[in-house]
Amino acid sequence: MFCFVDEATVRPSWVAFKKHWPLLIVLTPGRVMQEGVENLALTYFGSPAMMQGSFMLCVPLFTMLLACVIEGRRFRWELVLSVVGITGACTQVTLGCAMILMEPIVTALGVVAALGNAVTPVIAALLLRSPDNSVLVLGWWQAVLKLPVYLTAWLLSNERWSSLQYLVNYPMIECFCLVGSCIALCFCLVTFNVIRETSSLTNVVLGSTTHIVMVVLAAYVVEQLSNVLINLGVALYVPALLAYALLMLANCGTYVGSSTEGLPLKGPPNETTALSSNGRVQAGVYQPTQRADGTFDWLVVPSRATVVRRAPILSWLLGYESTN
Repeated sequence: MFCFVDEATVRPSWVAFKKHWPLLIVLTPGRVMQEGVENLALTYFGSPAMMQGSFMLCVPLFTMLLACVIEGRRFRWELVLSVVGITGACTQVTLGCAMILMEPIVTALGVVAALGNAVTPVIAALLLRSPDNSVLVLGWWQAVLKLPVYLTAWLLSNERWSSLQYLVNYPMIECFCLVGSCIALCFCLVTFNVIRETSSLTNVVLGSTTHIVMVVLAAYVVEQLSNVLINLGVALYVPALLAYALLMLANCGTYVGSSTEGLPLKGPPNETTALSSNGRVQAGVYQPTQRADGTFDWLVVPSRATVVRRAPILSWLLGYESTN
């Protein structure tokens, strides 16, 4: 965890929680749905591959739609096509591995897991915009808010005492659980850091990449399975992922407004960059970066009025009031 600590790290506070509690409350169920459904699939269906192979492959599209509705983002058609290509490639690979099962319970669990996996990065991106939050703060609040949920589920379970007895009889399993919890915390912090440095959509695209790698390795290496659909999915995924990476580097996934908001602006750096004391971006523009030709680029961050006008759900969650 200390790799994420710097001089500007913000610590959890009750004042910040009261300010952002709607988003924090929404962030926790999303992660709980994702983890809970995957654990349920692993326990009662033998493998979480059912979840990964059904609606989980649509997570990039779900995240893009949620980013448009909640964050008020507008994506250019090139970026939308690349995400559609990534989703189509995941579908081809999954169909080739024959992972999609059409039982109603599997379909319902897949929808829940996909929605939870899609809403979490979007809400985290909103919280990380505030100077009151940091990667460690989100990891802290998520762990604290998830604890009563899992504790309630454990108390309501018929296996609560037998699970304790099992851990007493097999202490090595308890050690594995503790190690897994530490790995999950590190994964959570890495995920939040990726969202902060890139975007919520990029985070889920990277997640789909791990899905492709895991499925392809399992199909090729373990099951010795190779067919036209798997090969076609891999052939489609590589150029789609490359196109997405190039478009994101070209800042095609930013705001596109009716005025100059979201459009690259050129000029020398000046004192108009609205950065707080800890370096986080407030309403204004990003700190400019210098191009090879000597010009400077930055991107405009929408003001409160713009957020209220374009994203009423986001404005309600953040406590913004309409000026109309």
